[in-house]
Amino acid sequence: MPCYKILGIYSFADTLKKVHVNDPILLKKEQYNIKSKDAIGVYTHDNKKLGYLPNENYNEIKNFNSAYRISKLVLNQDYPILEISRVFPSINYLDNIEYPFEKNIKYEYKLVPISKNLEKAVISLEKYLSTKRIKVKRSAIIYYDDNYVNILLEVAKGIEQFQTVTIKYFKEHQDKYEELYENELIDNTFYRELLVYRLETYYENNYSPILNYPKINTDYSINNIDYEPLKIEYKNIDVILLVKLYLRYLLNNDNYFLIKYANTFLLKSYDEVKKIMKKLVPNYKILNKFIEDYKLELGKFTYDHKLKIYDYIDFTNDDTVFIIANNFEPNYLYTAYLTNKKNLILYNPIEGKISNCNNINLL
Repeated sequence: MPCYKILGIYSFADTLKKVHVNDPILLKKEQYNIKSKDAIGVYTHDNKKLGYLPNENYNEIKNFNSAYRISKLVLNQDYPILEISRVFPSINYLDNIEYPFEKNIKYEYKLVPISKNLEKAVISLEKYLSTKRIKVKRSAIIYYDDNYVNILLEVAKGIEQFQTVTIKYFKEHQDKYEELYENELIDNTFYRELLVYRLETYYENNYSPILNYPKINTDYSINNIDYEPLKIEYKNIDVILLVKLYLRYLLNNDNYFLIKYANTFLLKSYDEVKKIMKKLVPNYKILNKFIEDYKLELGKFTYDHKLKIYDYIDFTNDDTVFIIANNFEPNYLYTAYLTNKKNLILYNPIEGKISNCNNINLL
């Protein structure tokens, strides 16, 4: 765990007296510093200065700023000490990732043309796996862009898909990979192409989804509320998935996944969300009302290092976590724990039913 003894604290003694161990701190680049334009200042969250980092490292600001806390504080008049350490909370989340149902829609099992550099990376991967006694019969890249590379490998056990990241993505998200090192989910080694997975994949490989975790043994009550059911024109469509895609579209204005999924059921290739939804679900504006009624916000991929569980949270608001599903499962209560919410609402758009569970206290 990176730890720094802060310098120059004598000049900020009054502020030093007001802080405590575990207080969060901020790092700021001080380009107008007289001694060095690369100096890194250490501040409290209310912008009170405490001193300087002992080294001038911009990466600490760029990648790890939100992860530092005061780890040692000695208010000795002759020899005061202030140390900060990089730590990560027990419960954390990932932003801007694709949910599993989005991946299923986006990534097709088809060979794509690749660059010579990527071809070399595939060969390098096969050679590396051979040193681990894993013989690759065939390999294929089925998707790549600036951030992600999806590769299929045929080995003795069958065909496996690996969702990896580019070196560009890795460098831009080193703080999150540092958290994986800290919690011993991966080895702290150098970057190797096509072996560094997407961040959420590490948690999927090491932790359990909430529905697979031991059942909750706690008292809770469910209050059911009637809501207008959706009218579905296509029987084979996955209504729960369609609703999630539409609600996510309303909140992030990204129509890619919704349009691609819906057009698999339509005879024409529509490019307007309103036309698609009106054709599939004539009374779809109920969903607009649902967002307005409950002030929905997008959920996040959330995980807990203590319980070693994770979940792709659908939606939240200030005090409630929302799940779009057919039936209530007791383990859904873990979503309230992961998001630090007191209330949970399960919305079944097919039956037009809202199941409400309030004042949740699991741990």
